[in-house]
Amino acid sequence: MLEFTAITGLIDCIIAVAFGLLVVLKNWRERNGQLFFLMTFSLALWGFAYWRWLSSVDLQTALLWIKLLAGASTFIPLFFLHWILILLKKDSSHRLVLIGGYALAASEVIDEKGNRAPPDGATSGELFVRGATIVSGYFNNPEASAKQIDSEGWFGTGDVAKITPDSWLLIVDRTKDLVKSGGEWISSIDVENAALAVKGVANCAVIGVPHPKWNERPLLVAVKAPGANPTKAQILGVLAAKIAKWQMPDDVVFVDALPMTATGKISKKDLRAKFADHKLPE
Repeated sequence: MLEFTAITGLIDCIIAVAFGLLVVLKNWRERNGQLFFLMTFSLALWGFAYWRWLSSVDLQTALLWIKLLAGASTFIPLFFLHWILILLKKDSSHRLVLIGGYALAASEVIDEKGNRAPPDGATSGELFVRGATIVSGYFNNPEASAKQIDSEGWFGTGDVAKITPDSWLLIVDRTKDLVKSGGEWISSIDVENAALAVKGVANCAVIGVPHPKWNERPLLVAVKAPGANPTKAQILGVLAAKIAKWQMPDDVVFVDALPMTATGKISKKDLRAKFADHKLPE
């Protein structure tokens, strides 16, 4: 009688093969050529290697080792093939997401003009993903599905990302937290990180407030550290040396504390409501 670990190894094996076949079929239907090739190659290599191995050892030992090594055996060929394809294609603006050894999703970064962002490590845009494990729609909510998923099945994550020349995907902000000023995107996180380096600033948040000419401009809401008394001029002076002029906050206001969510994050929704009528200095 097979031991428990061997039985779970057999179950893992069956689930892995079934899941892999579903991913292959879905990527074939959606014409995700790179993903289809990688998954098909991985499954074929995985199956051949284990078939040869199963013929040389007893079943219980084989199933136990399958449970331990299945992830590594699929990850290694996928990892190297992914980078080989990137090098041959010489275009890393459209990359794969590898999770647990399987190529589960393709991703791309779309800038504010609707174009695919180049892999230069500087151009940012919204992260879109597509693949067998990506949601295809919201349950009984076609309006939300149409808003979030385009006609080709790309899902807008709401994350702001960049892709480096060596194909690293960097998440830098959330689209709802960006300050959209005069056609430019200002990353609230970049400004906040620079402001937190100012001596005497315990915490801060950057939000966009209405502006008659630029649509929105950044407002820095700061909390002073106990016993410290940083001024608006001091903060803006430090920021001027760290960020671009067009990223500079138009105003700085001090509060005793920032509103927090139940998960311990700054509630920018509450800050936007509180400062919706804030008048920026001219």
